[in-house]
Amino acid sequence: MMAQVLLLFVRVELGLRLGSLQRLCRALGIATTPPTGPAAGAAEFPRDLARAAIAGVDRVGRWWPWGDTCLRRCLVLGRLLAAAEPVLVIGVARSADGTFGAHSWLEFGGETFDPRARDFARLP
Repeated sequence: MMAQVLLLFVRVELGLRLGSLQRLCRALGIATTPPTGPAAGAAEFPRDLARAAIAGVDRVGRWWPWGDTCLRRCLVLGRLLAAAEPVLVIGVARSADGTFGAHSWLEFGGETFDPRARDFARLP
């Protein structure tokens, strides 16, 4: 799994630098808009695979020299869990001191497992 995660980090890094986010998401099998038909629900979510994938992404991401950003992590994890039909969501927020922030997360069947997601307004 670690070799696969490392190769995906390389693929994502190149994709972010050489093309558009939309194009990279299509190539990785990650939607950027929620499906209009039935989607994989939380009950069908591959929890065991997700745990292993998250652990691998955490390990490689910690040492990734170009930044362990939420976007990179989402793209790698989304590819590893492509069978669960992930949707990439990007959100923004302004803190009490006026600082602007952005965050990305994955949704599966309309649900996210990222507790930070609720603090951000999703971009259309």
